[in-house]
Amino acid sequence: MKYQANSTALSQSTDCLIIGIYENNEFTKSFNEIDQITQGYLSQLAQSQDLSGKIGQATLLHSLPNLAAKRLLVAGCGKKGETTERQFKQIIQRVTQTLKELNIQQAVNNLTDVEIKDRDLFWNVRFTVETIEHSLYQFDEFKSKKADAISLQEIIFNTDDAQAKQAIAEAQAIANGVKAARNIANMPPNICTPAYLAEQAKNLAEKFYFFQKNTCQNHIVMLL
Repeated sequence: MKYQANSTALSQSTDCLIIGIYENNEFTKSFNEIDQITQGYLSQLAQSQDLSGKIGQATLLHSLPNLAAKRLLVAGCGKKGETTERQFKQIIQRVTQTLKELNIQQAVNNLTDVEIKDRDLFWNVRFTVETIEHSLYQFDEFKSKKADAISLQEIIFNTDDAQAKQAIAEAQAIANGVKAARNIANMPPNICTPAYLAEQAKNLAEKFYFFQKNTCQNHIVMLL
């Protein structure tokens, strides 16, 4: 999966826009912006209770008036200002499951404007990437029938904040480590032998040394 952090106009075309809605008809910044683009269409749906702000709820809308995006995914985010880490994880899991079932390649994530108790944008982005990677994990190396390929290839975080890009980098590093550990744990014992583990550790050490060596060389060149 490819992740980017770019400020993207909500009026631009994409396979799917993701926004949040709070309970009691309170709205996120991106919800209000899209409501203006669609001339009040979203707020009318909220008033008629066709959109839910409850945690774990998600509503997929198609072909909204004046909106270039092909789909709009509206995720319930609970009570404004009271969303916890655990609840935000449920939100991202629900969104990921919905995206996984769609035949799309790109989604623009506007849940960066969801207020999470005692957490900032950096945490929001990093936690989102980690949760998505964990939710999409598949291990079918030894199965005769492979899992269906996931069409989703890219998620764009709608922000140009520099810390979002750093959060993506850190999250991907963590997710890769977790994936490697899960792969080993899922290996059958006749393959995941002490010798196999030793070989994996050796390969990892060589890769890290190569990366570290080249990084140091690049820094020296820059200094010169």
